[in-house]
Amino acid sequence: MDPLHAWKDDFRREVEEVLAARARLRTDEKSAPEEGFGGRIADLVIPPAGVYADLREAVAKLKVAQDEAAELRGRFDAKDRALEREREARERLKDSVSRLVLALREERAGRVEAQAEAKKARAEAEAAAAALAEARFDADHAAAKAEDWEREAMARLRGAREAQAQLDRLMLESDAARAEINSLTARLEATACRAAEDGQRAEEAARKRDAAQAAERAASARLAALEDESRAQLARCESLERANQRLAADRAVEAERLVSEALVRAEHEARERAKSAYEDGIEAARQRVEAAERALRESRAAEAEAAQKARQAISALADFRDRTHAAMDRLGERTRAEREQAEADIAAARRGEAQAAARLAAEQARRDAALEEERASLRAQFEDARAQVEEESDAERRVMRERWQEQVQALEALRRGFERGKP
Repeated sequence: MDPLHAWKDDFRREVEEVLAARARLRTDEKSAPEEGFGGRIADLVIPPAGVYADLREAVAKLKVAQDEAAELRGRFDAKDRALEREREARERLKDSVSRLVLALREERAGRVEAQAEAKKARAEAEAAAAALAEARFDADHAAAKAEDWEREAMARLRGAREAQAQLDRLMLESDAARAEINSLTARLEATACRAAEDGQRAEEAARKRDAAQAAERAASARLAALEDESRAQLARCESLERANQRLAADRAVEAERLVSEALVRAEHEARERAKSAYEDGIEAARQRVEAAERALRESRAAEAEAAQKARQAISALADFRDRTHAAMDRLGERTRAEREQAEADIAAARRGEAQAAARLAAEQARRDAALEEERASLRAQFEDARAQVEEESDAERRVMRERWQEQVQALEALRRGFERGKP
């Protein structure tokens, strides 16, 4: 809006009134001879030449004043356009600063979210470690049970060995009985030659032989029963050993499955939590951006209203203009002073804004570097912790596998030794 619009309207109105008055005067002058002169003779006196000279000088001064006024109006319009451009530049700068502030807030929010994710990752790693410790406890419990079963198997093997020793003693007794039978048979053959001499001895020898044969049959039956019992105990030991091996293998597989399920579950929960936290952060950031945009629109509307009021004030002040050269000179001087002051203020504001932008860029770069370094350190710590947990898990698995192999080898050696009849 032109601040001199009201003054221009007034000036145009005054010019139109003057022209209308001159037109009426000319009309009156043209119609005067027809109507006849009714005034005084002194009114028809031609003005002196000095009046026309003064009039021409006044007209020339008026043209000069009009030219100066036009020049001042052009300067004022140029200043108004410059102020408008500067205001737009300030608006753009404010927008850029607002965007930078929003980006900084978003980066801070991202940093907080990254820290929260790192804390969640640590908590999940601790939970995985706890699950691994629980799995180790279960594996140790299974190993303890296996050791108990192994001790029971060893006790049963000792019982089998004792039965074998008892069987060996019975075999020795049977051999002794056979030797005695052989000796008795030899004696019987010796006495057979002397049967005629001593029939009573022959009968007694026959009774002894029958008793020895009965003892031999009883020993053979007892030996067969002991052999059957030892074979049954050996079969029970072998079945128990196979059951122990199957149970140990099942427990090991179950422990590995529980560990893998715990790791998968922890990873899935971590992903779900990170996803929900990321979505919540995006929604909160969107709400903050919308609130900032609303505040920015309100501030722009307030500033536009203030600018409109300022323009109205300038228009109101322009209504109180002075039509003389002195007033135009004062207006020009004041305009130049205000322009210089405005240029000085604009230069100072630009310097301050440039310094603020430089400080903001430096702070942003420093915070970006610190955030990247912290992210790298957290990522390295997480990778180290995960690698350590995997190494410990692999070591535990290797130790358990070696222990089970040793136990299987020991049981196999015991079984082979028992089959060979050696303790």
